Amino acid sequence: SSDVCSSDLGKEKNSVISGLIRGSGPKNEKYTLVQLPHQKVYSKAQARKKFKNIDGLAATMKGGKQEQPITVFEADADGRHLIKVGERRWRACVLNDEPVWAQIAHGVPKPETMDAKTLVEQIIENDQREPLSPMEMAQNLAELRDVFGMKTGQIAEEMGRTPAFVSKHLKLLEMPEAVKQLLEDEIVTYIETLNTLTSIFNRSEERRVGKE
Repeated sequence: SSDVCSSDLGKEKNSVISGLIRGSGPKNEKYTLVQLPHQKVYSKAQARKKFKNIDGLAATMKGGKQEQPITVFEADADGRHLIKVGERRWRACVLNDEPVWAQIAHGVPKPETMDAKTLVEQIIENDQREPLSPMEMAQNLAELRDVFGMKTGQIAEEMGRTPAFVSKHLKLLEMPEAVKQLLEDEIVTYIETLNTLTSIFNRSEERRVGKE
């Protein structure tokens, strides 16, 4: 009945609102909680490069069980909203062919391209919900360094991490293909081990070249 549907929608909205109150909403921003057709939401470059277990997330959210809203910018001229944070939840809604709960951030300029502040927010938000892979973290930190000119100390401060955390991840970008494959196959995922293997590989290559 319509009363049941109205009751279910009310419960769903209350669940999302409680998630909003728990801290999913950005501080010092005005926002409006709405339910959007997933087709009216889109994504550009995001901190997370690979989206694992979307099927599993979609299963837990199916039937309007999204507990945390995504954050989107105000609508474009065509009525579509760019995702600020929350792409995994949006992708799960797309998979379920269901609308997505979103908080619209008002008065926040939508970046034509990714800016450092937005990227840092995305890295932190994504990593808190489901840890980024070591390589995803490394690629994002490298973008902050190479594209936005941030130093290791600056990155660490903005991320709330230690400079050693940043340095160890950036060193992963020096991995030879053989070591990268170990990471991609999830045979080795411990950062210190990966960096040690990289050092051993590079020394072996230097000795081989020296003998030639």
